[in-house]
Amino acid sequence: MIVIWLGLFLWLIKAAIGSLQETVRRSPVPAGDIVLFASSAAVIGALGSFIFIGLARLPTQPWQFLPVITFLAACFDAALASRLDRFRVARLVAVFLIVGLQFPRAADQTRYRQTNIDLIASKLNHDVAPGDCIVVHPWYCGVTFG
Repeated sequence: MIVIWLGLFLWLIKAAIGSLQETVRRSPVPAGDIVLFASSAAVIGALGSFIFIGLARLPTQPWQFLPVITFLAACFDAALASRLDRFRVARLVAVFLIVGLQFPRAADQTRYRQTNIDLIASKLNHDVAPGDCIVVHPWYCGVTFG
């Protein structure tokens, strides 16, 4: 997936350079403005996010990169939509291909236990009396605990 994201990022920079060249030639190209905006927003947004993460010096988790990936995906879609409008089916195939590449890895992760709340609930079922107060932390395990 890194290769796909890097390829999209490099294409976006190439499209931005092409858009700047068209703007310099003063040919009115509204699609070029969209590509220029999308590519500059992607570069500034990605660099800003990674600089912030670096300056924070906190340990990161994979889900903390989801906002950056979502923002970059929106920028790529805007740039692609303005340049490759005639390739709608190819864009749809690319989306299914990216999702399909992630499916085996995600399916493999479903074999592993995510929490042990069911084991704790069965033990507490024998040890607590009616009226006892049980605090479940983290909060999202409360539904399973119930």
